[in-house]
Amino acid sequence: MSGMSIAMFLETLSVSNGVSRVALALSEQFVKRGHEVHLYSSVNRLRDGRARYPDPRMNFHWLPSLRGSWRTWSLPLGALLPALLLPMVARLPAKLGMQRRRHDVIVSHALTLNQDVVQMHNDPQALEEQKLSRVPFVVDPPRLSSPRRTLRTAVERMRFASGNYRSVVAHSRRSALEISSAFGIPESRIDVIPHGVDSSYFCPSVAAGQRVGLRRQLGLGLEDVVYLYIGDSWKGLEFAIQGMSRLPASARAVLLAAGPFPRPPFVRFAREHGVRFLCENLWDDVRSLYSVADVLLTPTPLDTFFLVGLEAMSMRLPVITTQFAGLSELLTQGENAIILESASDPAPIAEACRRLLEPDVRLRMADKARQFALTRTWEDSALLHLRHYAALRGGSRAAHGVVPT
Repeated sequence: MSGMSIAMFLETLSVSNGVSRVALALSEQFVKRGHEVHLYSSVNRLRDGRARYPDPRMNFHWLPSLRGSWRTWSLPLGALLPALLLPMVARLPAKLGMQRRRHDVIVSHALTLNQDVVQMHNDPQALEEQKLSRVPFVVDPPRLSSPRRTLRTAVERMRFASGNYRSVVAHSRRSALEISSAFGIPESRIDVIPHGVDSSYFCPSVAAGQRVGLRRQLGLGLEDVVYLYIGDSWKGLEFAIQGMSRLPASARAVLLAAGPFPRPPFVRFAREHGVRFLCENLWDDVRSLYSVADVLLTPTPLDTFFLVGLEAMSMRLPVITTQFAGLSELLTQGENAIILESASDPAPIAEACRRLLEPDVRLRMADKARQFALTRTWEDSALLHLRHYAALRGGSRAAHGVVPT
């Protein structure tokens, strides 16, 4: 296919952010194949962006966005501003640093209103609320009714209004069916494209080189069995703690958690349950977290794909997750992962953790995890995305948009 100009909208660009890692990995594959990529974000935390991504066909731009205190209003209001400003940008004089730029395909990884491809990294708000309402959170319950959710739900409805999008990319079959149901989108307009992983970047040799030093920094011994949790608290942190509390004291098990959750209440909760618990945010390089760990433990009640699971598997970590993670559709129970039916029942979580205390079981599953990850490449994923874009490009309506430079 001939070279395309591909624009991607994101809220934030950061290597510690899963959505960013997806967009950047795809962008690298696109430019290798002769396409031009423009990444638009309201926040760019890639301090060495141009140094790390020197190819001139990969371009970084600022996307206008309204940002309030914490995350209450920034994302949904940020979705409205580009939709209002982009038509105006075409009329601004070049001396203001703006110019009309035409792209073949505009792909949105954020909550925007006008794009060719909606790439869904989250559940529709109504379904997310339903799922979370069924989970007995105690320590840090998600706010199911809030101005942010109300506004986000309204923006989602506008986002999927006729004329505001042309197609949708989901990352699991479950996610595709839920998107279709929530917004009345024909399944023919949704492509399911699972994520890939760079197995040379997320590589066991990296862990081998860092493991001893990082464990020493954290006060961990080589004999400790470290279960790693990454993500918001609603991905099952309190249930991971409850499950691990049932392990024998002789197990020398440690729960290492990292993510945007309030630390003090979970430290207290772990202490009350007798669980050795560490909160760390070694997010300058997420591979540091994988390098310290022996097992990834994420009993999530919802996750459209579960990218950290695939990255951990590539780093040769066995994974404990649930049937609600999109990645579970591709995994084999008991061979390369342990897949739980419930996110909140501590008994099966404890049993899975207990099973992986056995070195032979853990190492055998770790080998299978790495073998699986080697089959899930960003190259394959990128080719499916490009095929999707090319089909849009050849459609009846041109996929051109106006964006700020």
